[in-house]
Amino acid sequence: MPEKNGAELFVKGMVYIYLNNTEKGIDYLIKSEQEVPGAGWTFTLKNMTIFKRCYGEFLNIKKSNNETKSIDFNGVISMSNLGIEGRLGDQCFYYIGLKVYAYRNNYLVETPDWIGRYIFKESSHDPYILGRYETIESTDSSFLDSLLGKGLPPKKAFNLKGGCYPSSITQDEKKYIQRIFRPLPYWKEQTNKIIDKLKHSDNKNRTLVALHIRRGNSKNSGRYVHSSTVY
Repeated sequence: MPEKNGAELFVKGMVYIYLNNTEKGIDYLIKSEQEVPGAGWTFTLKNMTIFKRCYGEFLNIKKSNNETKSIDFNGVISMSNLGIEGRLGDQCFYYIGLKVYAYRNNYLVETPDWIGRYIFKESSHDPYILGRYETIESTDSSFLDSLLGKGLPPKKAFNLKGGCYPSSITQDEKKYIQRIFRPLPYWKEQTNKIIDKLKHSDNKNRTLVALHIRRGNSKNSGRYVHSSTVY
């Protein structure tokens, strides 16, 4: 197979992974990422592979069989580019917007095999994308109207491309977002060891706050930038 550019290196790496030669496959994904610095798709898939290989038995993630009945929902919304555009921080913001929008409209969320499935409990239960839905840009006027509560979702079932976030959220929605990012038991156990040590190292039960705000390079390159209200 040719290795002339980042895309070909990426494909070759994935072929090795599918053939169960994981280490060699990851080497090619690393080379691919070096060819296209900051490429979220190589970063995500590389780490998903590492997660599955190193932590699979602890995570106990089962492939969704889409048992959730869509009849219980008003419609279906998917996001096929989740896990492809941006790295983990960006993907989390995309996921928040998707889930809050679905929550407001009682839509079933279907997602691809992105890295959040192996970190967050809520994400691990999302059904995989089953249909070939019409793709609607998040800048589409009919979608924006529905996001602002001025109209219904543009389709009964559609695939959303691009990030979105409501201009304001309720207290119930804040609690819902917090619930979305509860880690799976294995990660909770690992991180609690560190957090508890930080909080009680000097016998003070501290409240820990961490912010990772890195927006300038995205804005300068013309990409989607999350509003300050997200933080």
